[in-house]
Amino acid sequence: MVSTLKVGRAAYGIACYEDGGILVDGILPHLDDDRYWYVQADGDFLPWLRAHAVGLQVSISEPESQVLQVQGPNSMKALAAPIHE
Repeated sequence: MVSTLKVGRAAYGIACYEDGGILVDGILPHLDDDRYWYVQADGDFLPWLRAHAVGLQVSISEPESQVLQVQGPNSMKALAAPIHE
């Protein structure tokens, strides 16, 4: 899945333990040629990533941000609508 994900697109992704059990789920946006951002729904994923990154040429960080998901058949219309304060 990761190798076919185009820049500017995102996919649903499940992070699994070696035995197939689910650790966390979330969304994987492909931001640039060599940059991805895994947005987890809930859970403690950062220590797991750091432990499995040993020996790899990767940078792992956790930006201070919050996730907002807009879903459904009218989601694109809702995102395009002007904001009224």
